[in-house]
Amino acid sequence: MNTIMPEDINAVTDEELTALESDLVAEFDSLVDAGSNDVATLTQIAEAVEAVRAESTARIEAVAQAEQAVAALADRVRGAEEIDEAPEAVVAETEDADEASDDNHNPEAVEAEATEQENELVTASASPAPKAPSARAVARRSTTPEVAEAQPEVVITAAADIPGFTSGSNIDTVGLARAMHAKARTLSNGSGFVPVASINLPLQHKVGSDMATNLEVIERATAPEALTAAGWCAPSQNIYDLFGVDAGDGLLDLPTVQVSRGGLNIPGFIGIGEASDALWSWTEADTEDPEATKPCLQIPCPTFEDYRLQAAGLCLTNGNLTDRAFPELTARFIALAINAHLHRLSGLMIAEISGSATGVTMSAVASSAAGSILHALDVQVADYRSQYRMSVNAVLEAVFPLWSREAIRADLAMRTGVDLVNISDDRIDEYFRTRKVRAQFVHDYQPLYTTGPAKTAFPTTVDFLLYPAGGYIKGDGGTIDLGVVRDSVLNATNDYTAAWTEQLWLVGQTGPAAREVTVNYAVDGVTGCCVEAPAV
Repeated sequence: MNTIMPEDINAVTDEELTALESDLVAEFDSLVDAGSNDVATLTQIAEAVEAVRAESTARIEAVAQAEQAVAALADRVRGAEEIDEAPEAVVAETEDADEASDDNHNPEAVEAEATEQENELVTASASPAPKAPSARAVARRSTTPEVAEAQPEVVITAAADIPGFTSGSNIDTVGLARAMHAKARTLSNGSGFVPVASINLPLQHKVGSDMATNLEVIERATAPEALTAAGWCAPSQNIYDLFGVDAGDGLLDLPTVQVSRGGLNIPGFIGIGEASDALWSWTEADTEDPEATKPCLQIPCPTFEDYRLQAAGLCLTNGNLTDRAFPELTARFIALAINAHLHRLSGLMIAEISGSATGVTMSAVASSAAGSILHALDVQVADYRSQYRMSVNAVLEAVFPLWSREAIRADLAMRTGVDLVNISDDRIDEYFRTRKVRAQFVHDYQPLYTTGPAKTAFPTTVDFLLYPAGGYIKGDGGTIDLGVVRDSVLNATNDYTAAWTEQLWLVGQTGPAAREVTVNYAVDGVTGCCVEAPAV
């Protein structure tokens, strides 16, 4: 530790104590910014800073306690001087002064009064002087007291972590200047807004128990146009709570890996068909053929695909005055923007998978929506497993638009002769789990509502993505979340950055290409009709 601690910290002046704390903090920040791992030195500096701050706090508390003790002693001393009645000499002096004011026009009276006062002074010098009344007693005896109107007091409260000041303590304007200076010495270039103190301004228009005064204050402080002229005789009450229905769910779910560089270099998928040249058969004829050989395949090098990170983010600015007067609006809009960001990112990732998928269109079958969709899923799952010789227990992922589950439920409810009007989400999901398919129903893939009037029927086609679990992954490059930002440019317009975030992401393909299957259907509850059994 380069900063030298004094042997006796009690002997250090307040200014030296403030400078010492600033030096210690600057040395600590310098070591941390340089990437120092010297825990012993950093601990020594931290303990020194705590000792300096403790001494500063102790001094402030000692001064406050001393001031309180002096005030208590002053009340004891001044309270003993208070008497109920003023000395007769004071009363006589007051009366004499009044009489003197009446006789100023008579020179003889003035001369006689002067002689009389001279004699009284000689007599008074031989006797104890009368005791003067206390200010409290004089005020109590006054018949027409003038009570000064109490002036509102400005209260300045120190913020946290200000060198030499206790958090929450009251300070004056001189102390405020010292606090600003002390804190400024600890900041680095480019530092954002740092609170030093809060100023509680007094109310200029305050009502009390005097109704006449209150009416005058209200008339002065209230604009006439703010009141209604008739009817209820009162303005409407504002409701500041904002209603919201949006949510951050129905998002694509992918296995996620951390990306510490600019992207991921992923080897291309090698399927079972790539190994066909390594397979051979041998017969007796091959044994008799001197030129017959057993083929051997050298393992090929995979082709790598470079997937680079992309950035997606949001930025909101807000007015300082708006945030202070209408905080509900700030909170609601920040939540709204975050949900919009999550849904947009989910849609971007789905588009990446869709762009790499192989398109398949299923022909219509003699069934309605539920049967057509499940039939298409069965065919594609069976064909996909067959193509890559997948395990019979391997799970496949299927991504459907969110509304397709409602289309299946509505179709089942229209079936004749069966009670399928109360089908839960879990029961519909079970149709897919039985097929060893994990179905995801998401918002941001073929959304039902886009623009224009409200829909009156489900679409007649639906697409879904199909790929093996883990066949696509999300690369997460981290989130740069700066939260609230205040800078000189926005401060000039009394604005600030209410929310700012940047998320780095990519979608990489690790398995075989997905299939994007298009299914034609009708939501009408119709099922395949029976076939008459042949005659025996």
